[in-house]
Amino acid sequence: MICGKGPWGSTAWFFLLFCILAGVAYVADSDVIYLTLGVRSLIAFAGYLVMQIGLWHSENKWDEEGSAAWLEAARGNKSSSPEELEDKFDTARSPARVEMASLLSTREVEIPPEKLKAAFPVPWGFLVGWWLWGISYMFPIDGSASIKPTGYGIAALVVCVFVSIVASVPMSDAVMNRLDTKKKILSLLFVSGWITLGVVSALDVQTQLAAQGEGGDPGTAGLFWVLWMLGPVTIIVSQKELFGARKMGTLWEESGKPNFRPVVYNMGGPLFVWGWFMLWVATSGIPGKADGGDIYPDRGQTPYIPIFLNLRTLLCFIGGCGMVPVVRFLDYSHDEDGKWLGENEDGLVFSKWWVGTDGTYFGVFLESPWPFVIMWST
Repeated sequence: MICGKGPWGSTAWFFLLFCILAGVAYVADSDVIYLTLGVRSLIAFAGYLVMQIGLWHSENKWDEEGSAAWLEAARGNKSSSPEELEDKFDTARSPARVEMASLLSTREVEIPPEKLKAAFPVPWGFLVGWWLWGISYMFPIDGSASIKPTGYGIAALVVCVFVSIVASVPMSDAVMNRLDTKKKILSLLFVSGWITLGVVSALDVQTQLAAQGEGGDPGTAGLFWVLWMLGPVTIIVSQKELFGARKMGTLWEESGKPNFRPVVYNMGGPLFVWGWFMLWVATSGIPGKADGGDIYPDRGQTPYIPIFLNLRTLLCFIGGCGMVPVVRFLDYSHDEDGKWLGENEDGLVFSKWWVGTDGTYFGVFLESPWPFVIMWST
């Protein structure tokens, strides 16, 4: 049985992406994408790494120090279990608490401003990463070091700077102080900026390909447009997932209290990485035809990684990347106290390794080891 009450949306989107990409690649005239490892792609990749590390550092600091500051202000004990904290502070799970004068109302909890700011510093890594990604558009897709930006490339740089500013200090202020209207306006600007970046990235690369006489067929153009647009959309989806799973994410913004049950193994991270990968390939790749006699042609002095658009590549990506969400099915159920089946429930967890938990969240089959075995076999 495949059902349950677990979070399905992001996982469904993850696998749907493979179906969309496979369908578009099938009708494309090109059968390989040469991912050039030149100045443009390496600067973009460095920008992504700096952004990823900087974002993790600032968000982790906010989650840990922000929630600790809230508990201190609420006179709570951060060493308490999630159940104990929920019983004390979560009205939805403990209605009786509102009648108990000894318990502090959530509405009275105010984190001192200096501790709020200390927990959410300026995300310099995030900013620098975005700027590096924008600078990469100043270089051509052939990997050379000559600065030859198109008009669309310059526009992409401007959009990167704009998005970095919108999503950094102003967004931090809106999140810290729970400014709902400001957060909605900034979120709209953030999404608009992302979609604009996808469009100008597409036009930048298409302009360069047209000048080289490559990638002119509608199928290949469609494949790259799918990568340019689904990359940003996937990153936006990942942010929604991450905020819902964090200590100081969606619940903090809605109710002013931390999430005492953060979901560590969520799909936000994989979707974030996958979205950036699609955008990276689309902005630094050159479509081509793999000649049967020479599938690794000489493309000048710039090295490249060929991504062949065939069934083997599709199965490798589905099997390799698919391990993450399928392992999550069982781990999520286990973390949420899903009951083990059979003898496993008696303390011998893997005495029957072929069964997992009881299917409350994703169904018995998906909460078993078999999806993982299938992905490895693929």
